[in-house]
Amino acid sequence: TGSQARILIDTPTEGVEQSLTGENPTVRVEELVPGLPSYRGTYSTPAAGSYFLAVRQLSRGGLLGQYFDNQWLQGSPVLSRVDAAVDFDFEDGLVTPFARDYVSARWTGKLRHPTQGLGETATLFLSGDEGFRLYFDHELVIDRWDECCAESRSFVTLEADTFHDIILEWRDVTGSASISLEWETASIARSVIPSSALWAAAHIADSPFAITVLPG
Repeated sequence: TGSQARILIDTPTEGVEQSLTGENPTVRVEELVPGLPSYRGTYSTPAAGSYFLAVRQLSRGGLLGQYFDNQWLQGSPVLSRVDAAVDFDFEDGLVTPFARDYVSARWTGKLRHPTQGLGETATLFLSGDEGFRLYFDHELVIDRWDECCAESRSFVTLEADTFHDIILEWRDVTGSASISLEWETASIARSVIPSSALWAAAHIADSPFAITVLPG
């Protein structure tokens, strides 16, 4: 109604939302063509049973860090970002946008030897204040969650051209806060693990879906 009445109709088009990062984030919508592009993946399970399968896209440049305003990694993170390396000395400053004490964080992603075709035994070093634990390929290899604050190490095998799962969990109660993840191999001097060897995994599927693996 009225002298300047008008109506605008848009036709929705299914598209892909690009990552909104950087100084000039943009969203681009493209028409999806069935079957183009397509991806095929294979996987194996250690035993028959029920599993949840999640499809992820890897991006080199760091690990996904999720920060919590409690020391138990509970609830929704107050901050999520890709950290190029895990090497932080917060001292007595803020760890999250809101807190400096009673905080925790979890970094997840993949670790890969930076030299193509080369596999080596590596020593992983963890140091921090006040508790941390490290999972490598779903195995707990360092656990000092309730012990502060000695450096810990673990020996792992980096297979050639292989992505290894990494989960690092850390918490701080009060006082100075720090956490650092380093490595050393026969070809790499001890150093903070660089972004070139770390890969963040973003979900492609909206959520994990259930599958059943039958014997044989």
